[in-house]
Amino acid sequence: MYFIECKNNEGEIIYFNEIFYDTYIGRSTLEKNINNEVIKNDIILPNNQNISRFHAKIQIDDSGYLYLIDLSSSQSTRLNEEIIIPKKKYLLGHGSVINICNYQLSLKKKSIQNEKNDLQDVDINNDGTIIPDNNPGNFEKLKKELKAEGIIINNEKMLKLYQYIYKIAGFNKNVIIIGETGSGKEHVARTIHKLSGRTGSFIPINMSAVSKDLFEALFFGTIKNVATGVRESPGHFLSANKGTLFLDEIGEMPIAHQPKLLRVLEEGNVYKVGSSEPIPVDVQIVTATNVDILSPEVRKKMNFREDLFYRLSGCDVQIPSLKERCDEIPLLAQHFMQLYRRSLPKNKSSFIPNKISANAIKLLREYHWPGNVRELKNVIEKSLLHAEDSTLYPEDLVIMDQINEIKGFYVDAFLDDVEDGLKPFERSEREIIKRALEKFGSKSKTAKKLGIQRQTLDKKIERYKL
Repeated sequence: MYFIECKNNEGEIIYFNEIFYDTYIGRSTLEKNINNEVIKNDIILPNNQNISRFHAKIQIDDSGYLYLIDLSSSQSTRLNEEIIIPKKKYLLGHGSVINICNYQLSLKKKSIQNEKNDLQDVDINNDGTIIPDNNPGNFEKLKKELKAEGIIINNEKMLKLYQYIYKIAGFNKNVIIIGETGSGKEHVARTIHKLSGRTGSFIPINMSAVSKDLFEALFFGTIKNVATGVRESPGHFLSANKGTLFLDEIGEMPIAHQPKLLRVLEEGNVYKVGSSEPIPVDVQIVTATNVDILSPEVRKKMNFREDLFYRLSGCDVQIPSLKERCDEIPLLAQHFMQLYRRSLPKNKSSFIPNKISANAIKLLREYHWPGNVRELKNVIEKSLLHAEDSTLYPEDLVIMDQINEIKGFYVDAFLDDVEDGLKPFERSEREIIKRALEKFGSKSKTAKKLGIQRQTLDKKIERYKL
């Protein structure tokens, strides 16, 4: 729960309390009729006639978000030093500072209860998302908890990621998961659902496979005999009621269907096809994408609505690629090998290797893994079937052809006589820069990853006509 603290210009605290409901701020104790509801100020700012009787309001929506609204005050309201527009909603978070004349109101930390029922502080970003606890002392405990759930982690980035997931899961916020293909987005979504305590089902949907013509029937359901031969169906939202609806590849959602999803998120009701009766639903939405949907430019290019994005992005989880956490590859490879052995009958598992050689691990770490964890699992399982010994060796790996092809490419790029006016090492450099630009997107990030100055990169891009 958020706390709000109000100080006068002498630094004295005149108000400090939790925010449970919509909170009105002003200098009057008089009651006022707003939309047929009689209200009075919860926070009274005395001794200043420049403050309106009903000056501003802190509103809480159904999802628990806090918004500041200026109620057409005579002397305006400031949020984080900026004057806000009357009657427009502004999102609040931990650390937000509201100034009304000579009074300052600050939003304080939220608290959650740990296992011992002691209050533990949690830092909140300005957008309402939780800042992960960076205390490395908690990592070993978290690793044990994750291992008990079958999640193998040996990387600080991933430990921090799951530490963050553990914290956000209980708040029932909508979540966007961002990660490359095969990085484990659905696995993360299932973990969030499991930790959330929600009693309903986890319903995964691949948005790229949803028929444009059947969207409403699939998501909202149909009533009986709405058309000849059509049976009554609950739809995805009602199937996931009290649970989690996982929308994978959310960027593939056509613009025509986005307002329909937005309406459900705003109203909390669905209307079955053929019916005008609203049906309340309580569903946590977890979405996933392999593009940088957090970027406004990318959303514009995708034709993705801003209002829908902000409804879906209560929190965002960004999964590192397997190449960024290659120190996990040895453990994951061993884990997938043991999983595969356990899945076989006893008379078959004895023919499968139970060890991976150091040289094989070295090659696995050097490979670029475009398919991430999913590809690693697939490679291990296929390679185990190729092996003829109790140990998996480099020659058993089914990616050896790709590894040799990559190595051969750089040799060919260096030695081939190409009529492009470039020296052999320049052709290699051009290809490296080209691939880095494709991978990282921005020039600044590419320059940083390549260890060169941005100006140097610009010159090389111009030189190689990239």
